[in-house]
Amino acid sequence: IITVCVRDVVFIKNLSHEVLTGFLDKKLGKSLSQKLSPPDGVNGGVASSGGDMGLPVGIAGPRNITVECDLSGFAKSFEHAILAMDKLTAHQTEKMEELRGLDC
Repeated sequence: IITVCVRDVVFIKNLSHEVLTGFLDKKLGKSLSQKLSPPDGVNGGVASSGGDMGLPVGIAGPRNITVECDLSGFAKSFEHAILAMDKLTAHQTEKMEELRGLDC
């Protein structure tokens, strides 16, 4: 579960595009795979005996981490966030009142 603070419609629409197209899944999976893969030639194991005791051993390629967004959960959160943005902030309300007072 990832929580993101959404402050504007542009951000949430861009996030929605990334989630619904699957790009976010791929980007997060690739990034985590790179960050969490062991160095070349190390599989996370260590020698338990002999002169190499405690040293990394083994051969392994990069880990392939798969990330999947819960689209139903995202849709509910997206709806809630979009509907919450229909309320003006105090500053926006003040500026709107100023504009209403102008003779156009």
